Amino acid sequence: CGCATATELTAFSARRGGAICKRCESLASAAELESLPGDVLAILRRWQSAGTFDALSTISYSDLQRQQMNRLLGAFLVYHLDLAPECRSVAYHMLDTVIRAVV
Repeated sequence: CGCATATELTAFSARRGGAICKRCESLASAAELESLPGDVLAILRRWQSAGTFDALSTISYSDLQRQQMNRLLGAFLVYHLDLAPECRSVAYHMLDTVIRAVV
């Protein structure tokens, strides 16, 4: 959200661009918010700084974390790419394939 440190990020909003702080969370509608566990935020930050696909392969996570990332990134893709309903399953499948490839 741009107004918080990593320790203050508490939720995820695709509409607001990703991880947001408590203050921004209070300004958002409940419908746009997703929970953002700290361990998932840490993984997403490592993805962000990985730089290469090979670097991504060194990041390990559980099935639950993979599901949570799939949910968050899927919501982000749907919102920002404005995917038509018939295209969403293809995008989710591609996302899941990438996530599974780095496990």
